[in-house]
Amino acid sequence: PWAMDKPCIVCQENCPVSPKAIFVREVFNTVRDGVCTVSKGDGVSIQLRETAFRPGRYGTGDYFMKIAGSDVRHRIAGNTDRVLSLSPEHPLEVVPPPGTTVEIQVRLQRPQVDPGKCIGCGVCEHECPVTGKRAIRVTAENESRSRKRSMIL
Repeated sequence: PWAMDKPCIVCQENCPVSPKAIFVREVFNTVRDGVCTVSKGDGVSIQLRETAFRPGRYGTGDYFMKIAGSDVRHRIAGNTDRVLSLSPEHPLEVVPPPGTTVEIQVRLQRPQVDPGKCIGCGVCEHECPVTGKRAIRVTAENESRSRKRSMIL
């Protein structure tokens, strides 16, 4: 959620401390190529100009449409290459006219560590689904993972 704008809270879910040492802060980021222009729309779907989305990409429940100049977000229930289907529970009160700019945003829950509650067990690092260097790494206080400053035994 920090570098790749993909929803993930695996570390928070697996934290064994109670109350959790890892908490999340919710943010909304505009996705790459997510600023679009409305071609036409109704209360539950918006057709966009000059887009080519992968069908089904934004139907996970973590993606929202925001009309430019508004603070209101509408959950995206599904999409085709040019049409966003909005959640029927919250239809658009005012349909944006053709030419209106909209943003597709992803809701991220960014993990934060409370050092006062963390016991340093490393479960979060072990369970992190990021391959290679984990997105979260547990170190001893004042420890450095720099190769130049590594400990010699």
